[in-house]
Amino acid sequence: MSNKNTGWLIVLLGALTALGPLSIDMYLPAFGLIGKYFHASDALMKLSLATFFLGLALGQILYGSAADRYGRKPPLYVGLTLYLAATLGCLFSPTAEVLVGFRFFQGLGACAGAIITRAAVRDLFEREESARVFSWIILVMGAAPVVAPIIGGFLSTHYGWHMIFVVLSVAAALALIGAVVFLPETRPMPREERKAPDAAKMFRTFGQILGDRSFLGYALPGALAQAGMFAYISGSPEVYLKIFGLSPQDYSIVFAANAAGLIFSSQLNRKLLNHFSLDGILKVSFTLVAFVSVGLAIVGDLNPEFWTISTLLFLFLAFLGTTFPNSIAGALANQGGRAGSATAMLGILQYGLAGIASVIVSQVDGGSAVPMTATMAGCAVSAAIMFLVIAPHKEMHVESGPAIEAEEESLS
Repeated sequence: MSNKNTGWLIVLLGALTALGPLSIDMYLPAFGLIGKYFHASDALMKLSLATFFLGLALGQILYGSAADRYGRKPPLYVGLTLYLAATLGCLFSPTAEVLVGFRFFQGLGACAGAIITRAAVRDLFEREESARVFSWIILVMGAAPVVAPIIGGFLSTHYGWHMIFVVLSVAAALALIGAVVFLPETRPMPREERKAPDAAKMFRTFGQILGDRSFLGYALPGALAQAGMFAYISGSPEVYLKIFGLSPQDYSIVFAANAAGLIFSSQLNRKLLNHFSLDGILKVSFTLVAFVSVGLAIVGDLNPEFWTISTLLFLFLAFLGTTFPNSIAGALANQGGRAGSATAMLGILQYGLAGIASVIVSQVDGGSAVPMTATMAGCAVSAAIMFLVIAPHKEMHVESGPAIEAEEESLS
């Protein structure tokens, strides 16, 4: 594959993966407005996030197995179509309860983009190279958490919250067209080789993947770290909008600034991989995330100042920028022909734990930052311990080579 084609492929895969973050980050600034519109409780509105994460988790089972049996593109078409239909359902929801239900199906459809993207990268690139590609994809999809909250805040303030779902519907339609026209099939499956779903075999495969230390040692810590991030996503509207009294527009700017830290570190990760191993970077990153999260838990119980908690949240997100691409690449590196199922199991762990973290934050009585910061700390400390105990660590130092440097220059 030429460098030019690789660049365009990364843009497309990043856009497909961004549907999930867009559905969260554009939605958050309108939390209060939607709640007032439906006269819904804060707990019910937070549940609309938890059900979205639940849809993301359950969808992994469907799309991962299907991607290994039918090729990468057909399941993607199904997922994008479902996402588009569910987004229109959110747009026309008559009650908050109906909105919560459609958010589940929206998550169920959105996860197809993440599943197929990861499987396609695994099809095309080797372990260390795939970590760099995932870093580039995070740069592309990272525009979502930076721009989306600002757009969501602007749209909800000036045009009403319904306009958010109009924009998401258009984005889904464009993503579907892009997938049909421009995305190559990275795992062609001749019609005679396609098999009907076999539930018993699928669960046996999942069991084998979970028993593989080279998978679990990266996937579980990465999923726990991501759960900490989603605890932040679920709790930040209450912390910033209610406790600190920010407007939706100001909240969107703070949220975008934190996301920018994650994007910057994900790009720094590409450079670090020229000098240090994937495992060495993860060891340092998970340790730093754990230390920052403990600091958050401590200050969260002390009625912190705005800048104190905001600085720690920025650092937390920034250090996660090096855990995400490397833990994904490490988990999928040795999965070969079952990459789709392995990607599905990775997603189940990620979004299942994210959903649990979100429910914990949403169901604990509010009024302080403690539910958010304590949950973040629990997830991050557990991630660091799991990585140190389970992951099959390799050498800390690697040499940069001409091919790697040439790739960096061509994609820059």
